[in-house]
Amino acid sequence: MPHRDPDDLMPGRRPLVPAPRLLDRRLVPRLLLAAIALPLSLGCTAGLGANDPDPSGDGTGAGDGIGGKADDLGSTGDALLVVTASSVSGLGGDLSSVEPTPEQMFPGDPLAPEVYLKDMSCLGFYGPLGPWGPLGLLGPVGDGAWNPSVYVSGDGSVAWADWSDELTRLGGPLGADGPLGANGPLGQAYWDGLSSVEDFAPQLQAGGLFAALGPLGPLGPLGPLGPLGPVGAHGFATDGDGRYVDGDGAVVRSVEAGWDDDETRTYELFESYTEEAALDMEGNDTSFLVRGRARVGESDEYAFTSAADQFVTIAVVPESGLLFLPQAMGVLFAASAIDYDTPALAPGWPQLTDDFDLELVGGDGRTLARSSSDSRVDWIHARVPAGAQLAARVTSVSSWSAESGFPSPLSGDYRLFVVGSTDAFRDAAVSGAHQSRGGE
Repeated sequence: MPHRDPDDLMPGRRPLVPAPRLLDRRLVPRLLLAAIALPLSLGCTAGLGANDPDPSGDGTGAGDGIGGKADDLGSTGDALLVVTASSVSGLGGDLSSVEPTPEQMFPGDPLAPEVYLKDMSCLGFYGPLGPWGPLGLLGPVGDGAWNPSVYVSGDGSVAWADWSDELTRLGGPLGADGPLGANGPLGQAYWDGLSSVEDFAPQLQAGGLFAALGPLGPLGPLGPLGPLGPVGAHGFATDGDGRYVDGDGAVVRSVEAGWDDDETRTYELFESYTEEAALDMEGNDTSFLVRGRARVGESDEYAFTSAADQFVTIAVVPESGLLFLPQAMGVLFAASAIDYDTPALAPGWPQLTDDFDLELVGGDGRTLARSSSDSRVDWIHARVPAGAQLAARVTSVSSWSAESGFPSPLSGDYRLFVVGSTDAFRDAAVSGAHQSRGGE
């Protein structure tokens, strides 16, 4: 569905002004006061209570899990290995099954490892995958005047592939010294560097608790923020559907990047598609995002094919929420003072942001994996075989606008990210009860 103008609000109600529009309005003084007042009030009352992190009531995190829902994994054969937001949440903080077992996340870290699995920590809505993070509306990618992608590859850009080639020859982002090269995060640093940084960094690798945050996910060099995406160094402009085109108007789907002085590798470009284009597209790959919209109860399904044996990470990020960025960070600051328990005055999850469930669907229509947390961003991290015909299904469960009573046309907008690791990464570096395997 097309995106509506944020100024097109319901009559007779005072609008909640989305953060990107603040500079267009004369509300800054009042909003600054609100941004200051909320963190102070949260900090003063944070110790009064918190949301129950164990709805099962038995201390195990069983039943519905911390997120309130559970995974459903279909049988697809031994090749499939799946980690989801729901399966990590479902551990209930028990890391005894995870190998290597986290004992101290960082050198001198005062926090227990299980704190990092709480809803208010790095995997939650307030973290880097959430609506206020770099993948959201305020980040580099979008169609607003504040989004750099508009000027790098969008409507405000021109194709500059020839200049990109020259940059590469001079050691630019697509060269051997760039983030896709042997000296970048996908080279030896992935295999040796991450495993040497206490116990947090290994969990960023394939199969890990925090794989969605790692170099193979949407925040890494293969995703929308890297050299292959809308703010990347490839130099291609986009057409109205989000496809990259060269100076002659021909569609371009891949690009070569230097690995070392003697080798280049071919990577799928990371496109930002419109919802209509992605729904109708045939032959899509595992490197794209979709800016879509769904009303409560509606589902959108986006087909794609994996060209390699690889891990594919899929995440659905709500584009909007009840709080402005300073307010959201104030809540996060208050949580940091109480071991990332949920502050008592924080908005409830249904009022905070939209809830979208995520499914990985096979070519035969079966659900292979499901992530359905209501207290954190849903994501699926799965090892899939070459040639697998798959689809990502996004379902709108609830609207923060409806739940909170603040009308906003931005509620219902989401971003779907699909990131393939390439066949250089086919083995899981971590094992544990947070993983599911086909045939088990």
